[in-house]
Amino acid sequence: MSEYSGYLVFNQIHQLESDFELSNISRCFDDETNEQSDPLQLEDSIKEVLLPARTVDQPVPREFLRIMDDEVRWFRYKVREFTEETGIDSDGEQTTVHIPNNRICDIFITSKGYVFFKGTKSDLNRVTDGFYTKLRDNGLDSTATELEFDPDFFLWLIYNQSQDISGSLLISRLTDAEVVGEQDAVGRVNQVSGSDNVARSAPVLTGLLRGKKITMVGGIFEVGGIQMSVDIRSEGRIHIKSDKDISKLESEGRIVTSVSFLHEFCNLYDSWKSLPNSERYPPTAFFNQIYEGLGEAGFNLEFSVESVLEEYKQKRGE
Repeated sequence: MSEYSGYLVFNQIHQLESDFELSNISRCFDDETNEQSDPLQLEDSIKEVLLPARTVDQPVPREFLRIMDDEVRWFRYKVREFTEETGIDSDGEQTTVHIPNNRICDIFITSKGYVFFKGTKSDLNRVTDGFYTKLRDNGLDSTATELEFDPDFFLWLIYNQSQDISGSLLISRLTDAEVVGEQDAVGRVNQVSGSDNVARSAPVLTGLLRGKKITMVGGIFEVGGIQMSVDIRSEGRIHIKSDKDISKLESEGRIVTSVSFLHEFCNLYDSWKSLPNSERYPPTAFFNQIYEGLGEAGFNLEFSVESVLEEYKQKRGE
């Protein structure tokens, strides 16, 4: 397996609960390798990754490189598994050989305590346990919570997608969404993919008026002038696709750009959580406009939206 798979899938995001210095975390993994004497046992190793000098030649904003230098540390957790196969030794005799297979999880820690895990789901429990155990063994508080995005944050993104919601991160277009709730004529899940604008998508809007919650949004985002296609799920899984401007970058440039996006997106989520309730949740007019627009488009809405209006009225503190 190559060191870089090309898939920019971050399956979990955690947040450390205590303040720390990035340099202290780096010292935990100065020379970290766990050797196993039994070839049939898994081998684990964790090492810090430094960006190669050639990264500065990538067409990425210098701010991305500054973030990686000053606000992020990158570690690579490697799980080496050996499989037994029958081979021939130098004497021409049949023998058992052990073939190594490396599985990689890249871990990125930000100065604000976010931890991004880019690796397969099947290895995440092993990786997180090993990583946090090493921090604890070096006297660092490794208490962390797994980050999940509030569905109302996604609703806020849809409501504000045409606005300047962040000086660093722009939403060019939201094209995909998924809403989940109680069973209705459509089912528990309403989905749309590849739309021009999810804010005009009948399946999504109808689901919202029925009280379903947004569990995924996807679309075209822009950070530092670089556009990228991104799917974001409420459980904290983020998939940055290898198209748009990302396709023009080499492996290190893609990593730098992806981590910069996650860094800015999590900062935006923090900002949203600190907003007053009147700004964090859409007004009643937003839902009324959805209802009226669907009616004008010929959709027969034979259900009441009063419960949804009341829910968000309470959330706004009115």
